[in-house]
Amino acid sequence: MTSSRLSILLRSIDKGIWLDLGLIAAVFAAGALGPFDGALRFGHAALVAAVYLRVFERLLDWFYAPRRLNAVWHRRGRGAGTGVLNRVVRLYGLETNTPVTPFEGTLGHALYHARQDFPGRIGLEAAPTAIDAVSETVHGFWIPVDRSRTLPSPGLRMAVLDPIPAIDGDPGSFEDICRHRAAALLAEDKPISLFWSGGIDSTAALSALIMQADRSGRERIEVFLRPRSIAEYPAFFERFVRPLRHTIIGGADADRFASGPARTFSSDVGPVLADAAGQSLAVTGEHGDQVFGSIKLAENPDWIGRPAAAFLDDPRYRPHRDQIEALNAAAPMPITTIDSLLWWWNFAVKWQEITFRSLSDVADGAAFANVRHFFQTAALLPAT
Repeated sequence: MTSSRLSILLRSIDKGIWLDLGLIAAVFAAGALGPFDGALRFGHAALVAAVYLRVFERLLDWFYAPRRLNAVWHRRGRGAGTGVLNRVVRLYGLETNTPVTPFEGTLGHALYHARQDFPGRIGLEAAPTAIDAVSETVHGFWIPVDRSRTLPSPGLRMAVLDPIPAIDGDPGSFEDICRHRAAALLAEDKPISLFWSGGIDSTAALSALIMQADRSGRERIEVFLRPRSIAEYPAFFERFVRPLRHTIIGGADADRFASGPARTFSSDVGPVLADAAGQSLAVTGEHGDQVFGSIKLAENPDWIGRPAAAFLDDPRYRPHRDQIEALNAAAPMPITTIDSLLWWWNFAVKWQEITFRSLSDVADGAAFANVRHFFQTAALLPAT
């Protein structure tokens, strides 16, 4: 047993063991008193569902968090976790045959960050398409949207809300672009809530803000972080974060990427981000991976530099090869290697999901307008 897994287990026992034992005891006690009818049947079904979901979460923590979490979500598919609930529904006969007609009325902005299993939940089922194959390869969970406008989204026709920008001339060095972005954020003259994970992307964002801000500008910055953020980059925390106003997000789920199948963002971070966006500019490090690479390359570093043609011979791509070739032809550079291929699929098809995935708890339109993902490319480009 590795020390990291042991520490995860100990934290889990410390924070959740009594709830787990209570749920299990309630199920056994209720089972001894059964069988049930009416409302009691629904109550017992709810207890069983709760136990199933707690076990599901514990398995994620024990076997996959944090390093392998993306891999397990990818293997289980977009409906991860919902199968457990559907099984309970069938077991207890809770199905309804009432016909449902979706889309009566107007589709709202909430669908821009719809759940990853949304199409299946309203009865939209179709054979996998080219955009599905591309999205699943780069660990896309939600409804994929191709910003190059080459591949349509299946089922729901989602608008391209964040178009790929046209670059005219040399935008400058990476440092120049980061400084420009930080200066633009400071020029909005609002309080800034920077969400720092301890990773490369949010560290670059915070570093740029610190470099560009004068004393009064730094006083407007508050850093929000989790305990794991400090552990990921303790030297940066001590030297640069501690002197600033900062809030360490606590709670049972503060150090987790997900609290169950309904989320891809920490359940304790989401509400804090929503609250911060209502009062300040909420700045995240989102889109860093889409600008620079793909999680698949971190998982398979031996792919870097290898020809893309052999990769595309995989059986999952063969039925969609013509469409995928059209998508690759829309890239701003030749797609010849696996790393360039996966970068383009991330940049074109996964981008819009990343724009909204951390905003599940943001319900107010004014708060949406205050969200600033540091690496959103349109915002990075200097004004012409």
